[in-house]
Amino acid sequence: MRRTQIILLVIAVLVAISAALWITRPKPPPATVIQGKSVREWVKEVEIGGFSDGGPANQILLKAGPAILSDLCTILEEPETISDATLRVPGNPLTPEQKLRQESESEALQLKAGAAYVLNSITYRHPDSPETKACVPFLINGLNSGGVNVRIYCVQALGTIGSNAHTAIPAIISRTKDADSGVRMSAVEALGRIGIVTPESLSALTNALSDSSSDVSITATNTLKKLTEKSR
Repeated sequence: MRRTQIILLVIAVLVAISAALWITRPKPPPATVIQGKSVREWVKEVEIGGFSDGGPANQILLKAGPAILSDLCTILEEPETISDATLRVPGNPLTPEQKLRQESESEALQLKAGAAYVLNSITYRHPDSPETKACVPFLINGLNSGGVNVRIYCVQALGTIGSNAHTAIPAIISRTKDADSGVRMSAVEALGRIGIVTPESLSALTNALSDSSSDVSITATNTLKKLTEKSR
């Protein structure tokens, strides 16, 4: 009987501890609202490539600055189930359910690409802000996205952050072998912008000199030249 009481007491203590941890757990910051709309809603309206003369969403998000970076990182964290490559497999008939998933995932990747694009633009203007530095782990995770544009803008943002993103160097090196030449070129350029030379990054840049894409090889040449001049 006493043994049973002890077991029940232990269970009660564990339940109490679990409840206390649940109550005191860190809570995600509330979603930022701008002019009555969430950052997520504004991102859906972003014109990628249009910050110089883009639409209202671009200008509003850019004006919000580092204050919305945590919202953008939250979008980057959202799960993916289908990659860009899967969406474009030829000769593969889809069931109605798969078509619905395809449409949903395509929209999800577009949203992530928009978030990464905005994040890149904001970090360009605020590379040293604490909020920008806090984005580095999320951007590193974004390099594994199934969306090509997501990977491109995430690696570009890491390069924009510069030496403060030095922990991302191994992940960026892995993207110098990405299947997409645009990602590879952005990764090579990012290594130059971070400006910290390691044996691994030097090897990756040297290998990129013989990349099948001339854009990548030219970028690698310029990056190596830049780093060499910087080290003198």
